[in-house]
Amino acid sequence: MLDVEAGYVQKEMEDYLLLSTNDLKAKVEERKNAWRQANASVEGALAQLPECDALALRCIIVRDFYHLLELYFTYLGSRGQEAGPSAPARAKGKPEPLPYSDSLFG
Repeated sequence: MLDVEAGYVQKEMEDYLLLSTNDLKAKVEERKNAWRQANASVEGALAQLPECDALALRCIIVRDFYHLLELYFTYLGSRGQEAGPSAPARAKGKPEPLPYSDSLFG
């Protein structure tokens, strides 16, 4: 399934690569700003929930981000770029748990 989704990432990459470097930089900033706004909104909503509910929703959100990262790793692997010089070696089998952060998005 990840291989199929990685094909869609490839197509999206091709679309983005039609943009100039300056346009890509502007797009990154635009997306970062949207991300920050969404993060603030989610954090505010989570703060209103009972602790158990907020933690359960955080578990779901972190799981979903993990799945996205696995998708991008699969895409990079399809390009022969599984590990760069500074990338840590990935263990096979059960993945390492993600470190906790108070912020969901960075």
